[in-house]
Amino acid sequence: MLSIQCKMARTALGLGVRELADLAKVSPDTVARFERGENLRARTVEDMQRALEGAGVVFEAAGERINGGPGVRLGKVSEDSVEQDLVSDESNATLFALLQRFFEADPERILQYDGEGLGPAEMAKSLAFEDKYLAPGGKAAHLLETFEDETDPIGQEIVKLLKRIATE
Repeated sequence: MLSIQCKMARTALGLGVRELADLAKVSPDTVARFERGENLRARTVEDMQRALEGAGVVFEAAGERINGGPGVRLGKVSEDSVEQDLVSDESNATLFALLQRFFEADPERILQYDGEGLGPAEMAKSLAFEDKYLAPGGKAAHLLETFEDETDPIGQEIVKLLKRIATE
């Protein structure tokens, strides 16, 4: 992953430097340094890339899909990748991706979940990363209560993930 790809991916997901740092388990300064073009250890760059990929970003090499330089695009989260991520420490990224898909599938849901004026990515971000949900059990307990009656397949995947988060 190149520094410009990191910044493009983070921007596409609507993530701030701190949010990516939390997902990748690095400091915000590390993310900022990398995006400025400073060299980091390969392992640190890999951790950031895995976190972004877990949130649904696909990294593309120069000329991979079209003529041009390296880039990023948002991909769909497959059920296989969701199942794999459910047992990893990238639960926040997976939760973000599922929530974003949930709100993209029916934007009217944003209003039902008190997100007037927010887009799908912003609404997903507010639910997946808000500080009040980061306390142990806080996120899982609150969101489980919120989503427990969802019959939509994506809503059911969110509930499944939240139950696993609650037991971490």
